[in-house]
Amino acid sequence: MATHATMLMLHLPSEKMNDLLEMLDGRLAPRCGEHPGFRGLLCLESGVALGRSQVFVVSLWDNATFEEIEDAAEQSANDASEFLGVGVARQSCWILRDIPGHSANTVST
Repeated sequence: MATHATMLMLHLPSEKMNDLLEMLDGRLAPRCGEHPGFRGLLCLESGVALGRSQVFVVSLWDNATFEEIEDAAEQSANDASEFLGVGVARQSCWILRDIPGHSANTVST
């Protein structure tokens, strides 16, 4: 179960959404995946207003020091800002509950 999360928050012009997904798939996910404490990544879009999407990128971590997570979050925010040409806010959090759903406990055959 994950114990830490980092969030990148940005407002992205709709035409840059494919660039964001390219950056996540080609840069961020592989770099995070190198760390044994990396548990997953979510990219969430919350509405579009005036041609801009509010986007949250959440990475989940376990067995990593807070300093490692902060370093990864800072590097990811800098990469995203440079690659997309937008400002990126970031925040790190402790996960108080991580409750798996039914599909997390099933085995496909």
